[in-house]
Amino acid sequence: MKNQNHLYTNSLSKETSPYLLQHAHNPVNWHAWNNETLEKAIAEDKPLLISIGYAACHWCHVMEHESFENEEIAQLMNDNFICIKVDREERPDIDAVYMNAVQILTGRGGWPLNCFALPNGKPFYGGTYFQPTSWIQVLKSLANTYKYDRQKIDVASEEITQGVNNMELVNAIDPNLKWDKNILLELKNSVFGAFDLEIGGLKGAPKFPIPGLHQSIVTYNHFFPTAEIANYSTVFMHKIASGGMYDVVGGGFARYAVDAEWIVPHFEKMLYDNAQLISLYSKGYMIDPKAEYRQIVKQTIAFVENELQASEGIFYSSLDADSEGEEGKYYVWEYIEFKELAGADAALFIEYFNVKEGGNWEGLGNILHTTQSEEAITSKYKISDSDFQHKKQTFLNLLFEKRKNRIKPGLDDKSITAWNALMITGLADAYWAFDVPEYLKKAQKAADFIIENHLSENYDLFRNYKNGTLTIPAFADDYASFIEAMLRLYSVSFDTKYLSTAKSLTDKVLENFYDSDSGFIWFTSNIDKPLFSRKMELSDSVTPSSNAVFANSLLQLSEIYYDTTYADIAQRMLINIQQNLLRIPTFHFKWFETLIEKTNGYKLLVICGDEALTVLSELKGNFLPGVVIAGAKTPPISAVPAFENRFVKNEPYAYICSEQVCNIPVKSANEILLQLSPK
Repeated sequence: MKNQNHLYTNSLSKETSPYLLQHAHNPVNWHAWNNETLEKAIAEDKPLLISIGYAACHWCHVMEHESFENEEIAQLMNDNFICIKVDREERPDIDAVYMNAVQILTGRGGWPLNCFALPNGKPFYGGTYFQPTSWIQVLKSLANTYKYDRQKIDVASEEITQGVNNMELVNAIDPNLKWDKNILLELKNSVFGAFDLEIGGLKGAPKFPIPGLHQSIVTYNHFFPTAEIANYSTVFMHKIASGGMYDVVGGGFARYAVDAEWIVPHFEKMLYDNAQLISLYSKGYMIDPKAEYRQIVKQTIAFVENELQASEGIFYSSLDADSEGEEGKYYVWEYIEFKELAGADAALFIEYFNVKEGGNWEGLGNILHTTQSEEAITSKYKISDSDFQHKKQTFLNLLFEKRKNRIKPGLDDKSITAWNALMITGLADAYWAFDVPEYLKKAQKAADFIIENHLSENYDLFRNYKNGTLTIPAFADDYASFIEAMLRLYSVSFDTKYLSTAKSLTDKVLENFYDSDSGFIWFTSNIDKPLFSRKMELSDSVTPSSNAVFANSLLQLSEIYYDTTYADIAQRMLINIQQNLLRIPTFHFKWFETLIEKTNGYKLLVICGDEALTVLSELKGNFLPGVVIAGAKTPPISAVPAFENRFVKNEPYAYICSEQVCNIPVKSANEILLQLSPK
């Protein structure tokens, strides 16, 4: 392939994004999205061809090999368009507006995303993956129409732009509206009705784990327990762990399963998925302490540490689905190799992991997954559980060592602040669940690096980091997720540095992102160069929306700082999202979870005194949704209203308050848990 011989070099060679660098030697004259490129389009009166993807995207690679490495196709693109490559992970703002445009045009979205726009950025046509023949036809047709029927394109562009501007609009609701438990029940029934109760997850295929959606149901069940939800949770947690989406050999989860039974993964591994699943299984363990959950958290953290952690302590973005040009090649096993490695236990493990002589996937490849219980296997093969566990772990270690000899999938080694924040939260949750100090140290190391390197003195945050370089100002998801991570890290460590950072960043968001008309925050700040449309991230996807996460953090901070402004802003957000939430609760799950906690009443737990950390440590392992934990050994330098008049020399005291009315202070973890129990 010509790009491997470097016969061509375009301006992407100056970029740091691994995805952009993948295209730096295409014959296409790619440009990055910047002022110079946009001015060039205006000066030459050429339409923009905006191609968006990410480094781990399988079909992005396919389209590159089929079309962007083809000299004839590249010539068509170069002659008629200003061609721009965008890494969607670096620039989610660009991705969002052009994804909306393509969804309006085609009714679907995905990556690679290819959108055609006027020199001013307004879109007029687009789609996702195109086969080479179709791509050539599209290029010729649009180039011809742009030259000879420009009015047609201008009209289409205005219609699409209007459509994008109108997406996700919310109407202001009665500010006196009250949420109640009946509405929570309605939302729960709607969400639960969308689940596949036998397999777990949303009905149909493909299947994404969407950890936050499951977490909302778990939180509901904490306050309104039912056996139905508890049983479903057990099914879901086991199914995604026993299917092929979970890498039983090396740890970590693939992005999603392409089938309806969690067996065939789309093999790319994303930091944000694994971070959220670490949180989910940690919380699951606190509710139902299964050894399987502990093992998954331990192994997934080890995977992230081994494959996605930089020396600075922060985390890389993803591992590719492909290796040696084939999707999943690194992860699947041929029958003969597997049988030889299993040796005397071949029959046992061939059956347990569903390995077939002709392969259980494409070609001769086998995706390891389990469909029988360990009890059934040990009974059939007449071995004890302890012997089976020893044999299984020994064999998995052997497979792991053998797999090291294969060519690894490509690594996207840029660090995204929002995704690092999710990982920090995941590690803090794992520390709280399992009391492993190393998890807390990892979380603090990553957090401290971001505080020291990604933040300016004025609390302006940066989104991405690679090779010592910060290039893109942070978006709302970076701020919101990092604020959430700081609050979580503070709650398990009582290091007030993280609390003050969370508050300062919150004030920065209200200064630069808040829209007083709608009551929500924009995805881009007031000081960013505007695109053709400015968007708000209101609905949740594979990660929670920035607005929902920010609303939740506002409510926590309002409890600690007695700040009614924070509470009022969050309350308005919850009121104004009502119609969207009631219409599609499955994709407003973070709003739902926040609403559950708020409707049941937040409880502020303040622990002060020399032994504050000891008391805090005794609380570890307890699942405490709706409880805002604050504390310190000594009064912090910056005033925190929740601590006022609560330090007593040589005595640890815990105060549990609701709506600033506090119970009699207590000293022990048992007394605290008694007061915190849902009534």
